[in-house]
Amino acid sequence: SFDDQISIAFLNYASAHKITPFQLGLATFYAFLFKLTHGQSDLCITCLNANRYQSELQNMIGMFVATLPYRIQFDSRWSFDELVKHVQDKSPASDAQARIWFHERIHFNSDKSLTAIYNMPFLYRLCPGHTLSMHQLRPALQQIVGKHESLRTSLFFDTEKYQLMQRIINYNDNNNRLFEFIESTFETDQELDLIMYEEKRNSQLFNLGQGHVFRCHILHRILISSNDALCDKDAIIFNFHHALFDFPSMNVLLHDLNQAYSTGQLTINDSSLLRYLDYAAIEQEMPMTAASIFWHETLYDCNLDQSLQLPFDRYRLSDEHRTGRGVFISFNFGEDLSRAFLTYSSSNGITPEQLLLASYFAFLFKLTNGESDLCIGMNTDGRYKEELMSVIGMFVNAIPLRCQLDPPWSFHQLVEHVKEIITNSLKYSYFPLQRILAQHPNATKPTFLETSFEFHSFKSKSDKNEMMIGNARIVAAPISINIGEDEIMSKFDFMLTIQHDLDIDQLSCTISASLDLFDKTTVYKMGQRFCSMLEQLLNFNDIQNNKSIYELSLILPNEKLLMNSVNNTQVIGVMAIEMAGGVYCPLSPRDPDHRLHMLVEHTQSRLVLIHHLTNNKFTDNVFSIDIDAVLTANPAESDVDIYRTSNILITPDNIAYIIFTSGSTGMPKAVGRKLAH
Repeated sequence: SFDDQISIAFLNYASAHKITPFQLGLATFYAFLFKLTHGQSDLCITCLNANRYQSELQNMIGMFVATLPYRIQFDSRWSFDELVKHVQDKSPASDAQARIWFHERIHFNSDKSLTAIYNMPFLYRLCPGHTLSMHQLRPALQQIVGKHESLRTSLFFDTEKYQLMQRIINYNDNNNRLFEFIESTFETDQELDLIMYEEKRNSQLFNLGQGHVFRCHILHRILISSNDALCDKDAIIFNFHHALFDFPSMNVLLHDLNQAYSTGQLTINDSSLLRYLDYAAIEQEMPMTAASIFWHETLYDCNLDQSLQLPFDRYRLSDEHRTGRGVFISFNFGEDLSRAFLTYSSSNGITPEQLLLASYFAFLFKLTNGESDLCIGMNTDGRYKEELMSVIGMFVNAIPLRCQLDPPWSFHQLVEHVKEIITNSLKYSYFPLQRILAQHPNATKPTFLETSFEFHSFKSKSDKNEMMIGNARIVAAPISINIGEDEIMSKFDFMLTIQHDLDIDQLSCTISASLDLFDKTTVYKMGQRFCSMLEQLLNFNDIQNNKSIYELSLILPNEKLLMNSVNNTQVIGVMAIEMAGGVYCPLSPRDPDHRLHMLVEHTQSRLVLIHHLTNNKFTDNVFSIDIDAVLTANPAESDVDIYRTSNILITPDNIAYIIFTSGSTGMPKAVGRKLAH
């Protein structure tokens, strides 16, 4: 074993160079092997890993050890310090980092777009009577950047390995470029809102390739602030790029900021020895066999790149980039509806999250006109080990939630099914999304992620939005980033967010959608339909609990009267087509043109009836009649020859109408219904 002098020197070297003893030992072993092999510079060794990557595995008896390969290719002219740096600083990016990096570039075209989608600004104000020293704040932040390497980590694509990599930027006490510390002024709250808007939307604030992923923006209220001390009229914005930072990381940063500001130094304990870089390297090598089997069985025969057929107002081209513009509608459940939901939840032994997710699946089932195989996305925090709680980094993982429901099910049966789905899915939620998708090589686009679900519990009264930095108390200020009137940022096509206020025990809901696909009026109408469906679900008595899901209605009360009139007219129109010897086949104007043409060709249709809203849907190759033009050119006569159709023979075996399946498993299929039915 090492004597005390060598042990102390070894640990001091590790501390001074901000590396773990494991990394220093690995570099030392590489140097030894290099000499032992007479200059072999391409070395690959193995290392045992405990592989107990979930907390529930810690107390189990069993064999979990995995063997991991460690390879290095180095230059014989390197100094030992350079060898240590190479061992320390470069590693494959984590799956979470890669997902954010690729999503930003592919879907939002970050290289050309002036709109950022993954900036994470946090706004703080000081409480009345409290001040903060600028001379203490800046060096405290420098210490945090020194300790938490994620805040000075670059991401770059290695073309030789064809892999996204991360590299830690060397820390230098005299180098303030590792993070941006800027000061500016504002006069009104409106100006502050504009600054926050810029922090959220400006794509030029960060540079992942150079490791510029964190900035601190000090805002002085004009004619009030002094140069050194910040007061309650001023503001602080901490801003991060999401590829290196998630929401739980903010608690870690504020804890360390308080310590560094108060004492001028940061302590390093055993838990802080785990770096995000090490986590990413271990993640790449973990087999995760049980999780792999679960997700493979869960998503077997699932069409992951098939979008749900929501009531889109327009469609996005395959090569069209997202604008990030969205719209939302929010509403509170109210005391009665919240009580009904939460009572149902507690009396049936399910969580509010499971109950609301089941409601969302029921809503999507109705919204998609009966799609029974539903797959959506949900984010999880990804911090499945206690050691990860004190690490700053990006751990969020997106998982698919697949629900194969049976339309005759009652809502209670659906709830029990969803309870099982989410319980098992969260158990294996540590399995990276990229590995899930790798099991389905034919799925070119994971479009299921574009329909998303989130559930948040919080305490509006007792949750402490206040925290201490030294003797100063700061409070997190609420922010809302609007692009324009009624517009927000939207990463997803369609998302439901449920919030549960534990203090008042009430629920609220937000539906957000992309303006690339939906009109504002459509989103508002969907919000009303969801609220109406929720009231139906929880107004069931004991007998009505057996009511089928497909019997739920999304028709609003003010639409029922109108539908009665419209339905009568539609029935008359269908009867007229059948009396003329034709077959009725409804087409949706929401469908893209290529789908409409395919359906017309498939039915060998001889005539398409159109009107002023659909007259541009078909080319000259399709024979069509404009109903509006017919009515205008040929006013209705009271003396109609009803005998012209008397010679057409109609039997029960005649086909009355044709409908098409959704096409979720491939080509839509035509189904004919006879008059006898």
